[in-house]
Amino acid sequence: MKKKISFILMLVLLFLSTSNSFILATDNKLVNNQSVSISYLNYNKLEKFGFSEDEILDMNLSTFNKFKSRDIISSEILSYNVETTYIIEDDLVVSQKDKILNDTEFQRRVEVSKSLDKEEKQTSIVTSKNANFEIVGTGGTSDDVIKTKYEYTEYKIFDMYSVYYADEGNYGEFYLRIKLTWKKEPKKRMTDILTVGFMDNVQLKSEIVNGQFYPSIHSEFSYDYFHITSTISGTYGPHIGHETISIDGSDSNLYNYNVNEQYIGVEYELPNDININDSTYSMYSRYTNFEMELTLEFTPTVTTLNGTTFSGFYVHQTGAGSIDWGDISVTYMPPFFSYSTRFWQDDPTFDNGIGGNVIFEDLG
Repeated sequence: MKKKISFILMLVLLFLSTSNSFILATDNKLVNNQSVSISYLNYNKLEKFGFSEDEILDMNLSTFNKFKSRDIISSEILSYNVETTYIIEDDLVVSQKDKILNDTEFQRRVEVSKSLDKEEKQTSIVTSKNANFEIVGTGGTSDDVIKTKYEYTEYKIFDMYSVYYADEGNYGEFYLRIKLTWKKEPKKRMTDILTVGFMDNVQLKSEIVNGQFYPSIHSEFSYDYFHITSTISGTYGPHIGHETISIDGSDSNLYNYNVNEQYIGVEYELPNDININDSTYSMYSRYTNFEMELTLEFTPTVTTLNGTTFSGFYVHQTGAGSIDWGDISVTYMPPFFSYSTRFWQDDPTFDNGIGGNVIFEDLG
């Protein structure tokens, strides 16, 4: 589990920071970049809702007041630092091993792995062997086939924030936020999926957009990019920047909400690096710092709610194929996510996934 920095140390760090950070006020409050005064108590409350230091730093007064007014009754944070080692053969994942690491060891391994990559000394196994096979329709011949087998390791952090809170004297509402952060970009870049499963005694809150009701959902996928292109006429770039793709409730064609099976999910296609180089033209594109999140809010469907359960889950596509949400099953209890494959269809494959569930009890 991920250890949180002690609050005293956090205050020291905030005070010592000289740029893009808080100003220490005189009445035991911190003042952010938007001139919003935030008490230490409310800072801790915002953390329970999943806001990072940078997000609190740039939070406007309206958002701050919205979360400040929520009286937290119960909350839980699930956090996992995951090291995943894949064995690849003929571009197919043949095995996967996941390991949960503490913060210190996780950071150390990320730094070592990135350093080895830069030196092109990443641990790998490359084997070539002769294999005989029969070519159908030719009467049977044999040929030499080179199979490549290697391993590589990736690192990512999964965070799930869940809060049950009272708001303006109602029966209580639920807030759920999932974050996935790649600390070392994946080699296979197809589609990543975030899902939330829930019980039928709660429902997604609604919001009005242009006179219509939509589920209260917000999701983002962000990354940094570096582009440079060279032709015989000159060099263009480098272009460096940050891009964010956002999904809200009104973007109904960009998320999958299954009311009958009680789940909601989003998918994002990861951008691939480009490296083209010949005598007249070259183009290099690099994408880093992949982060995605899904935020939802729920209300009870019954007047007396004793308890409920939510699941948050993330999966990374590892094998080519077109995703059909009709073949996806999401539940609020293990296994949380599954995909129904058919041998006559070009179905995708996924890694083991990361996630878990949170159970709220004795709420009545």
